[in-house]
Amino acid sequence: MLGLIDRLYASRKLQSDYVEPETDRKPEVIKNGEKKVSWFCFVPRGVSKTPFLRNGIIPKDGDVFVYTISSLNLIKPNPEETVERLQEIYDDAIERMNSSSAEGHALNILGVSLGNVLSIRAAGSINSGIERLVSIVGGSNLGLSAWDSLLTRYIAKQSGCSSPEEYEKRLAVFSPVNYTGGLTANQISIRLGTMDLFIPYKYGQQLANALIERGKKINSKIDYKSYIGADHCAAIFFSALDKIYN
Repeated sequence: MLGLIDRLYASRKLQSDYVEPETDRKPEVIKNGEKKVSWFCFVPRGVSKTPFLRNGIIPKDGDVFVYTISSLNLIKPNPEETVERLQEIYDDAIERMNSSSAEGHALNILGVSLGNVLSIRAAGSINSGIERLVSIVGGSNLGLSAWDSLLTRYIAKQSGCSSPEEYEKRLAVFSPVNYTGGLTANQISIRLGTMDLFIPYKYGQQLANALIERGKKINSKIDYKSYIGADHCAAIFFSALDKIYN
């Protein structure tokens, strides 16, 4: 809480001898019965590999596609390399979403942390309507969030960009706020932590406001909660406790 967990987590990740496991560009695919529902989940390794978080955050209905991603693998000093790495995952997901939609499946999308840059771009760009969008500890702008993040700011500042605005411009193709205007979702769920040090709360609130505004225009059901005093890691933990899919 109050940033302590984020600081401890970042301290471990940023040690000189720490090596982050490589991100798999393809998803884990789980088939749960015959229900014509597909979930596309873009989540950090801690969520996909920790049983408590996985059980509380990753849905269990229908076909579930779990993309396990890592900020330290995907955010690179060269912004164009960052875009290329994200694009590879995004293209794979869109192809699978189109196939699921063609099979008559209702599409649902979950983004946690950096996963929001993939989930919300997909939700705002896919031709099919979305049944449910779940956004946990996301941020409005990829470049600005990475520049100010306790976890990735040292990478962002190796980019050669003279300002956060320049860095944002080079990563804007994956900034979620640029895609909320095309979103068509029946239900939008949002979870944030007010003391987030990885994706500062101001960017999370900007994204939440854009999603809520869009949701009102298209008559979506809005489910929004900020966890007071929670940092990034704690907000993910509370989201797992929250029974968000009930």
